[in-house]
Amino acid sequence: MNTKEMLRTVDELGRIILPVEFCNALIIQKKSQVSVTLENEALCIRPIRHTCVLCGCNTEDAVELKGQCLCSGCIDTIKAL
Repeated sequence: MNTKEMLRTVDELGRIILPVEFCNALIIQKKSQVSVTLENEALCIRPIRHTCVLCGCNTEDAVELKGQCLCSGCIDTIKAL
């Protein structure tokens, strides 16, 4: 496991700013959804990937249907059939 550490200060509202290097490495962009979990004494932040099961694209506009994600392009294709 490759470990990197950067120090951040928690603001008065309990927030921290993620280092841009970490966001770039995890492909976390503005408005991205992340999962935050507590594992023993550590916070774990993981990006949520919305991967279409049909075409494999990662998109923020994916719709979840019965546990599977579909992008708007594939939904439009299905509607046209």
